[in-house]
Amino acid sequence: MSDVDSVISSFGMQSPSDCHLVPSRRQAQLGEGAPSDQKKPCTQCQLEQTTAREEWGEGNTQSIRLGLFFVMTVCAVFTEAFPRGPLKKHCHLTKYRSLSPSELKAIKNIKDKFEETMPRQGRKCTNIFNRAWEVAELSVRDRVILVQAELDFTIDTLKNIEDPSLSEQLPRPLEFLTHIREDLKSCTFDHHHSHKKSEKLSSWLQKFHEAKSKETRKCLEESVILSIFRLLNKDLACAALKDDCIVSP
Repeated sequence: MSDVDSVISSFGMQSPSDCHLVPSRRQAQLGEGAPSDQKKPCTQCQLEQTTAREEWGEGNTQSIRLGLFFVMTVCAVFTEAFPRGPLKKHCHLTKYRSLSPSELKAIKNIKDKFEETMPRQGRKCTNIFNRAWEVAELSVRDRVILVQAELDFTIDTLKNIEDPSLSEQLPRPLEFLTHIREDLKSCTFDHHHSHKKSEKLSSWLQKFHEAKSKETRKCLEESVILSIFRLLNKDLACAALKDDCIVSP
């Protein structure tokens, strides 16, 4: 007996095997065919079976729908609560194509104060940010990596400046630079480890890291303060412009 027949039987009805054709008048006269009190006529039996099948089908469909709704709801809850894989972040550098005058003025105050305390003729340090090529020569991804390396060192150096006349000018610029660094991290989140840097960038980064360990603290502070504007107005802006940043003719 099939599952449907079992369900039909549960309704107190006969299964298909219990249905019997109504004997003809000739068969009834001859005593042939099943007694009417034992098996129901075919038409009545089939009607009951059809009704039972429809009721069973509707109930079963409703149960399936409820089950699917429950499963989808549970999956949605667990996916939101326990996301698989690394969280994806969006890269928002467009706003750094040009900086606000107020932010640039706060950074200019640091440079002006430094130049007051350290005249040009008294400087004997080599700027470790110097390079013989333009940032536009790098790929879009390499530009972001370059700016991130420069910015990390710039922030760390500014945080350790001991000169009170300079340190009092730093809170706002440091807050702004830290915000930029967080945005840069989101841009390198997916491809930083898998991306292969160009030979040009790799060579410069190696020299840059070596110079940080060789130069004095004063020289490093000088390099950072004198290079902030180039870092923001050229390097960062070029990274934000992406393919729109091209090499100067």
